[in-house]
Amino acid sequence: MEQKGFFGSLFDFSFTTFVTSKIIKFLYGLSIVGVALVSLVLIIGSFTASTATGVVMLFIGAPFFFLISVIYARVTLEMIIVIFRISEHVAELAEQRREGSSHPPSKPEVVICPKCGAENPPGAKFCQNCGAKLQPEPVICPKCGAENEPGAKFCSQCGARLSSEDS
Repeated sequence: MEQKGFFGSLFDFSFTTFVTSKIIKFLYGLSIVGVALVSLVLIIGSFTASTATGVVMLFIGAPFFFLISVIYARVTLEMIIVIFRISEHVAELAEQRREGSSHPPSKPEVVICPKCGAENPPGAKFCQNCGAKLQPEPVICPKCGAENEPGAKFCSQCGARLSSEDS
């Protein structure tokens, strides 16, 4: 996917590129400045009401408000950026899927028996030591008939849900 500049992303009516990830630092700085100004207004307003209230607000209320507000702003912006990064990573995965993966899944050099712990050659179906079954059967998709890795939750071909467990 081609990268657009800030203004290219800002005026992208198809929303193929996002501007939020480019301005998130600015938004965080802006929120800190805004919270600081609100804290200052709270202090001034408290001193206007009474000196005792102003002192309490100066040393306890405003710092507490500032800290909680900045934490809230930070967590909120982090959640937003995580959502955008998930979107970018899903788009990359989809692009790789369309192009076809150039890296086949790696197979382990040896297969460890879950029953006795013995090492077996790659691709072995039964343990050479105790005879236990080593590899579960592949999962066949009920929708398209594709063979999937053992334990797969979704079909690698059509995306259909393979098992109703965990539902």
